[in-house]
Amino acid sequence: ESKSNNKKSKFDKKKWREKKYDKGFRLNKWEEKRQKIIIQKYNRILKKNNATHTSNDDVKGRMASKKSETSGIKAAQLEYKRIVENKKQKRVEKLKKKKEIQEALERYKQRKAEVYKKLSKKTKKGQPLMKERLELMLEKVKKCVGS
Repeated sequence: ESKSNNKKSKFDKKKWREKKYDKGFRLNKWEEKRQKIIIQKYNRILKKNNATHTSNDDVKGRMASKKSETSGIKAAQLEYKRIVENKKQKRVEKLKKKKEIQEALERYKQRKAEVYKKLSKKTKKGQPLMKERLELMLEKVKKCVGS
């Protein structure tokens, strides 16, 4: 009998897989932890308030602790909603930033194409048109003077 008690229990692969890979199992575990944390916080608050209140309030506190279990779930739901809102907000900001970058790139390409067209104009003999080049130089000078 003592030999059988000393032996280690066999490794249960099914339980191990459940703990490792089952999403529902992990979710339940997370919910339990979250509820415990909320209850602990609530109990700390009760201890702080307990010094000032009488024993009648203690009975009310016990009833409130039962309600706190449901409020713990609500708190977790609020936390989840807050996280989802943050994700949405970040996604919107990311899209907005991406759109701004794309518009700036579009303006840059358009400006570059205009400059190229002006610089690539030539006379019948193949000489560059100075009128266009002078206009570009004038724009650059105006920019420098303006800023």
